[in-house]
Amino acid sequence: MATMTTSPYKLKDGEPTGFAKKVSVELQLQYRIDDGDYVWSYRSIVRDASSKFLAGSAEFSEWSKFMAQDVFETSLDIGIDGGDTLIQVDTVGADLFWSLHKDAVMTLDDHSPTYGELRYWNGSRWLKRENFDQPSCQRIRFKALHHAKGVPGTGHKFSYNVRLRNAAGVMVEHEIDPDLQNPKT
Repeated sequence: MATMTTSPYKLKDGEPTGFAKKVSVELQLQYRIDDGDYVWSYRSIVRDASSKFLAGSAEFSEWSKFMAQDVFETSLDIGIDGGDTLIQVDTVGADLFWSLHKDAVMTLDDHSPTYGELRYWNGSRWLKRENFDQPSCQRIRFKALHHAKGVPGTGHKFSYNVRLRNAAGVMVEHEIDPDLQNPKT
């Protein structure tokens, strides 16, 4: 995560070909600033295909604990090992939002057959970024095809594009560079 590379590829606009949801992964991403450094953490829930995402519906005990900085690099990898996956990521806190200038999720290499349907939640429905009708967004989702369907590779570089408050208190665009493991390694 220390090397920040700009991921140039947008996710496919539509659903990945042959996508059949098997698993839902819901993540909550947060940060704080410690001596000028960003300290990132997240927590997650993995559910089967029949589950639906409902804001605030999960019991606290269902969530994993927020990961500490020293385990963040490996723990932030999103594992796509249970089959085709619907991924939802919420930002936590009043100073962290998804970028509306760039797509919230982009890949370093062209993985258009693998990932798609990036959408932003406006409080009542899922919209494409260009149709998003609010000044900020804290919830996105996208779909990931499991690589066992013939998509090569076991780990794909991607980035989150967020808007956050920096140490000086100014809202800035920032790129987070985790990995998406497909399948998790």
